[in-house]
This record gives sequence, structure tokens and C-alpha cells, in this order.
Amino acid sequence: MQPAITRDLSDGKRNVAHSQARMAALFDVMLRTAETIDKKPAQALFSGSQIATAIHGTENIVAWNLAIKRSNQLVKGLFTNGRVHFMLFHAFDASIRVAMPGLNNSAVETVVENGIKRAIRLLLDAGCYAAANVLAYSGMDTMAFLNMPANRIDVMRSDFIAWTEQYMQIAVPDPPTGQDLYGMRCTVLHGGAPSRFTREGRGRPIGHVTVTELVRAYFAGVDRFLAELAVDPERADTANRRMAELLRTIPT
Repeated sequence: MQPAITRDLSDGKRNVAHSQARMAALFDVMLRTAETIDKKPAQALFSGSQIATAIHGTENIVAWNLAIKRSNQLVKGLFTNGRVHFMLFHAFDASIRVAMPGLNNSAVETVVENGIKRAIRLLLDAGCYAAANVLAYSGMDTMAFLNMPANRIDVMRSDFIAWTEQYMQIAVPDPPTGQDLYGMRCTVLHGGAPSRFTREGRGRPIGHVTVTELVRAYFAGVDRFLAELAVDPERADTANRRMAELLRTIPT
């Protein structure tokens, strides 16, 4: 094929558009600049080494999704083309923990972090709120067991109420008391029908508290409780002994 020219004759001797330096043939000029060979693709704004490690304590799991659409021309790589997702890790994520010298940290990891808290996170991520609710109340029982006096064997109602009132602070108007939580604990762990404790008026229903709010308060209470145990040798020894008992009952 003949190269594209500006006139209608391709073989004439006169008025032929000769090639010139730095000029391209008509219709061969792209509407945008040609892509360079081996060009460097757009990079994300934040690299792994630029992300500050911190735990943010606000909402549930994912704060927002930020979508940035590509334009017609590639500009300097400030953000990646397409969709960019930002995830904030909050109080639900306890991937960063400080070792507590007074406690058996391996037992804490197995019994509390993996056995209770991690399982609750997985259920919440999957949208299994009813199951997460059951495990949260069961976890309160476990904390009451670790916290009860050393000379006791069985957990009592008073142990559950004492632990929840001391360590759980649910940030809602008219927050539930330890007795309210105990009544709901009996309801949730025994089939879902209102417990006798609640029916008799000794504890209020707490339908105004979401599972997310309950779990957030429980996780924060667990962290405060373990921090206290770590600096109290006598209580830490009792908790370590009881966690050893719990380890023997965890299926593998």
C-alpha cells in the first residue's frame, strides 16, 4: 500500500507530499500520545512500608469503600486505576497484642484470642450475628470463670453479673446492667425463649443493644480484665490454672 498523502495522486511527479523529519503520515497520528515501550504502570499511593500500624476504634469492620474510576488518559500514578478499597482495622482486630508476663500467653492465645474472639470475628464477617451473639455470652461465662475467687469451683450467677458490671461498658443510651445481661445470657444460651430471670422482671430485655455493640464492649472488657490479671500475681496464677483446665476441653 502507498503511504497516506495529502493529495489525490500517489505517483505523480509534482506536488507530491514528501516525507519530512518529525512528521507522521495523515491518519496515522493517534488521538492521544502513543504508549511507550516497557512503561512503568501506575502504582498505588501507599506502599506497604508507608502504612502506619495502628488500631482504630470506631465502627464495625469496614469503614468505607473508595471507588476511583480511570479517566480517558493515563496520568501520573497517584492512585491505581479501577476500584480501590480501604479497610480500617478496629477494636475487633487484636492481631497486635502485647505479651503479658504474669499470664500464660500461649493459653491466652488458644483459649481467648483464637477460641473466643477470633471465632466471633469470623461469625460477624460472615453475617452470622445470632451465632456471634451466642458465643459472646458464652465468652462472658468464661471470663467469669477465670475471675471467680480461687477457692471456688463452679461459676455462679453473681460471678457473671460481677464481671460484666466491672468490665463491660456498652456505649448506648440507658446501657444494660449486669443483671440485664445475665437475663439475656440465659435467654440466648437456652434456646432463645425469654428466660425466667427476665420474665420475673429481674433483668430487662436489651433489644436496643446490637450484636456489634455487645461484642465491642465484650472485647474491650476482656482486654482490660487480662491487663489487670497480668499485674496481679495471685489472680494471674488462678487464671492460668483455670485456663489449663479449659485447654483440656478444647477439641483439636
